[in-house]
Amino acid sequence: LVTYFGHSSPNTLQFSLDEPADLKNVGKYPFFIANGCQAGNNYLFDTLRLAQNLTLSEKNIVTPNAGSIGFLASTHLGIVNFLHFYTNEFYTELSKKSYGKSFGEITKNTINYIMQTFTDEDYFNRQNSEQVSLNGDPAVHAYSFPKPDYVIEPQLVGISPQIISIAEPSFNVSLKMMNIGKGTTDSIRVIVKRKYPSDGHEENIFDQKIPAIQFEDSIQLVVPVQPLRDKGLNKLTFIVDADNTTDESCETNNTISKDVFIYENELRPVYPANYSIINKQNITFSASTANALQPSQQYLMEIDTTTAFNSPLKATASSVSSGGILTFTPTVTFSDSTVYYWRTGVGDASTGNVIWNVASFVYLPNSTEGFNQSHYYQFKNDLYYNISLDSADRKFKYKVSDRNLKVRTGIYPYFSFDRIDVNLDFEGIDNYGCRYLSFQFYVLDGKTLKPWHNTGSLYGSQAICQRTPRNFFEFSYQDSSSRRKAMDFMNFVPDSNYILITNLGRDFVSSVNASTLMSDTSYLGSGVSLYHTFKKYGFDLIDSFRANKPMIFIFKKNDLSFPAQQFIGNTTDWLVKDFNLRGLINIGTIESPWFGPAKKWNDLHWDGKDLEPQPDQTSIEILGQTVAGDVVSLATLSPAKDTSVSFIDAATYPHLKLRMTNADTVNSSPNQLRYWRLNGETLPEGAIAPNILYQFKDVVAQGEFITAKVAFKNISGKTFDDSLSVKCVITDRNNVPNAINIPKIKPPAPGDTTTVTFTVDTKNLSGVNSMYLMFNPDGIVAEQYLFNNFLYKDFTVNEDKYNPTMDVTFDGIHILSKDIISPKPHIQVKLKDDNTTLLLNDTSLFRIQVRYPDGILRDVVFNSAQVQFTKATSGSDNTALIDYFPTFTQDGQYELIVTGKDVNGNKSGAVPYRVLFTIINKPMISNMLNYPNPFTTSTAFVFTITGSEVPQNIRIQILTITGKVVREITKEELGPIHIGRNITEF
Repeated sequence: LVTYFGHSSPNTLQFSLDEPADLKNVGKYPFFIANGCQAGNNYLFDTLRLAQNLTLSEKNIVTPNAGSIGFLASTHLGIVNFLHFYTNEFYTELSKKSYGKSFGEITKNTINYIMQTFTDEDYFNRQNSEQVSLNGDPAVHAYSFPKPDYVIEPQLVGISPQIISIAEPSFNVSLKMMNIGKGTTDSIRVIVKRKYPSDGHEENIFDQKIPAIQFEDSIQLVVPVQPLRDKGLNKLTFIVDADNTTDESCETNNTISKDVFIYENELRPVYPANYSIINKQNITFSASTANALQPSQQYLMEIDTTTAFNSPLKATASSVSSGGILTFTPTVTFSDSTVYYWRTGVGDASTGNVIWNVASFVYLPNSTEGFNQSHYYQFKNDLYYNISLDSADRKFKYKVSDRNLKVRTGIYPYFSFDRIDVNLDFEGIDNYGCRYLSFQFYVLDGKTLKPWHNTGSLYGSQAICQRTPRNFFEFSYQDSSSRRKAMDFMNFVPDSNYILITNLGRDFVSSVNASTLMSDTSYLGSGVSLYHTFKKYGFDLIDSFRANKPMIFIFKKNDLSFPAQQFIGNTTDWLVKDFNLRGLINIGTIESPWFGPAKKWNDLHWDGKDLEPQPDQTSIEILGQTVAGDVVSLATLSPAKDTSVSFIDAATYPHLKLRMTNADTVNSSPNQLRYWRLNGETLPEGAIAPNILYQFKDVVAQGEFITAKVAFKNISGKTFDDSLSVKCVITDRNNVPNAINIPKIKPPAPGDTTTVTFTVDTKNLSGVNSMYLMFNPDGIVAEQYLFNNFLYKDFTVNEDKYNPTMDVTFDGIHILSKDIISPKPHIQVKLKDDNTTLLLNDTSLFRIQVRYPDGILRDVVFNSAQVQFTKATSGSDNTALIDYFPTFTQDGQYELIVTGKDVNGNKSGAVPYRVLFTIINKPMISNMLNYPNPFTTSTAFVFTITGSEVPQNIRIQILTITGKVVREITKEELGPIHIGRNITEF
């Protein structure tokens, strides 16, 4: 579908769209809508049609293998707003209301809607509706899709940055999705899956329903990087219409995968910062590893004045270290105003297998600190629009653009003003002429293709007409003086400019011809005439010239890069020719990287050089980026080169970038930017430094307290504004985060180191855990970088899986089931665990129950006066005691039920400890017997004591078989006696 909106006539358009053959669209014929005057009038009587020069509408429809499948346009005057209403509704019918119907039906429905909307009383609306004419087969349908067809392809997925390391907190994913079929209203589900390299686990990182894609839509994701989990090959899978609920033309183009590799280690330059200004010698270079806990290995550093790192000034250094901060002190003396490039890397330099990171700085001993670009390799990192930086001569140049010069000419009266013109791309240079029987000379600048302006009779040309200026120079070929001036004009035009010559002739004049142009040799001398000048520049067809023939001659003066091209037609021919000219664009921009962050912005300085005396039009725009990432234009400077930017609040806009707009409409040679720099106060920079101090156990027993120590060093010459927060989060095996409270630390002075010390209680952290430690989280205190403030560490807590042991005694002894005990016993429960860190120090580890003779089961309350709890206090003897002193007043059989567990929940037994015991409150001694009996030297006495107390006096008499007392045994001789069954030997 091609839509034109502009001036028109039955034969031509204001812009060069009226030659169907120019489209080169064999087999692909658009529907053409021409919004203008009379473009659809193919009903008029026109002498041009007698010569088979058809109207614009007819040419589009009947030209073989070219043109349009249909042509819709007004046959008379076009009124702008009604053309707009009509075309808008035509679009709506074509794409929505009458989707899939023929062009005839769409046109009819469009007119019906327009007439219903504006009513018959609206004269101009009715006039427009009645005058719009469809030329073409009304039964033809625009191709309509039967179903939607959602597509995602590899080139529609963007990942940034290109090199991702574990030092990145995240990376960005851009997914563009297309519907190359029918538009629908049903929402679709989009899923993005991520497969991790550590364990192959896959999860959805995006899973949402989005509105139906009519043509194109996109989603942007910020994907976090967790170093211990994500290092290695990550696989992203993108699925559109994941539920497969939409019936599509093709179901096989809804899923793609993309591999993303996250590097484990790299070494990043930190100080001097990239693009920074250094004003002192003998500095120490600092860099940070991506993995703060990287095992010891060799790191490399190089410094040079070129990014090729191959000049005689190159200096190198290396260091073997574990992860953290690395410093280098290469032997190099800085030169004033020189830019230095330094890079740090990991790998083997001998094989070239090194992952390098490059930064640059300039040495300006008399400058304050800040940020600068002033060298070729620094400028290579800028963004350019219509400007490029030439690698050969290192100059900024406008880009060369291919442009189409269309020349249309003919002879009056067959062709009038609307068919005779010159256009560059779709911009009209000029049309027709001012005087018949004259040549029109157009001069286009060889670099810029800018046409020369004629403000009136310049360079001996004839007077101009209608408007000022005109863009051609007209010379009559009827008189000798004008012919000589034309010849002088051609010789005057500087080399390498384009010269285009056309003829504004008339049908009935044929006497003026090549001989006329040659006749001036009679007084100018042999070989000196306009004819010979044409010949000199390659116009060999001039011999066929007559005043009633159209002609086109174009050449690039004395420049063979563009061969001369020449055409002469017959009287009724309409010459329409296209020429491909290469010209420089004359306006473009250069955009710096983001400079900063800064604590304070002070000054902006920049300088450049114009290559020609005429000054270029330059301006510098200052863009600010907020902490949230919003970009704001803060100021534009022109023509000032040195100015204060202290009005910019660095707290609001810590990052600035500069955008130079460069215009040279005269010579198309941009201003040569020498440098631009922003002076201000830079921020302090600290970095985590495990290679200075790091203490953290990898494997511990559950319940053990881990004492952690990590160093943090201020590697800048700046002081932090406030004390620093430290964030520590332990993520357990169930992916539950547990924050560790760490007090703020005193910020280290420049060059100094601070140590943070904290403990981690592993009681509830059995299994594999991950520790995340971050100094100055979220940059609460302003700092240069944050990528080197954190570390991740996996550690294992060996789970306590062993059961504790439990021992239960009654008045110090172990009883048998149903044994008699004292109504006032001392029941002791002893729980012992081999774990030396999870101490048994809480009554919740015990449960004691007593079932009374009436069958009621009662829990022993530990905070009563009858219970004493003795907790474990040392890992060497992890024992807890429950001393229970009940009073049982009811005679009968009781049951004691005891359960115990350790801190980790391991029980002392698969089932609770249970024992039956008997209470008899009446004091007595019973069941007295001895064995063997009779005896000679020893015997054992068995007896039962009931009641709550052991009798103070007990006496046993031994008698002979005749009844004679031979021995009395006292209580003391019997040994320890307790309530219940006693066995004692004598």
